[in-house]
Amino acid sequence: MTPITSRLSPSQPTDDASELAAHCAALTERNAELARRNAELEARLRSLCRDLRVPVEGILDVSAGLSERLLPGARAELAKVEEAAKRITETMEAMLRLTRISQTEISRRPVNLSDLAERVTEELRAREPSRSVTVEIQPSLDASGDAWMLRVLLEGLLSNAWRFTAERPSATVRVGCENRAGENVFFVRDDGAGFDRADAGRLFRPFERLHPALSGTGLGLVTVQGVVERHGGRVWADSQPGQGATFYFTLGAHV
Repeated sequence: MTPITSRLSPSQPTDDASELAAHCAALTERNAELARRNAELEARLRSLCRDLRVPVEGILDVSAGLSERLLPGARAELAKVEEAAKRITETMEAMLRLTRISQTEISRRPVNLSDLAERVTEELRAREPSRSVTVEIQPSLDASGDAWMLRVLLEGLLSNAWRFTAERPSATVRVGCENRAGENVFFVRDDGAGFDRADAGRLFRPFERLHPALSGTGLGLVTVQGVVERHGGRVWADSQPGQGATFYFTLGAHV
């Protein structure tokens, strides 16, 4: 019987291993280069925000001094300038927060999302005491994650719900959790303006605004997505126009 011989030459396995090693080395170098460029961009962003903060604060200080000496019509115009300056400040702070999330190491530990949601709600009420919003928070929403990042996440989702229920004389926001196939799926639900499901893909893009009149910095949901992804989870939304919206998120496994 004729012996069966390999079609591969004796040197081919070694060549394949060398090619794989070279490919891995190239990927490692490429990843290092991308990380370096990202770090440079983030450093420039922080520097830009710091540079812009001084003149913006100057505008607000001057506006506060002028307001008392102007006629009512001029005060109204000046108020627009102040509002624009405040929006710039809020946007810069949001950009810095997003940068921090991308850089900060996650420190996972047990976190009570119910307590965090209560604190965020109290802050929202203090900012707009005239609003009538019922907030129902499911007790003992236990999770595992970075406490600071999860607070930022809830600030983003609850602030979003607060804004998009602004046109309702009496609004309701619910924070809770569902178990789906053994996985905890947390949610924030409101009965506000809602959105078309066809536009759901735009929600987590920077500076996309489905309702310009009600929108904030355009980075709130992007930041929420950043926190969820850092935890190895998923975030998505469901809604219909005029019937409110529900934002769902998971936080991945605690390894």
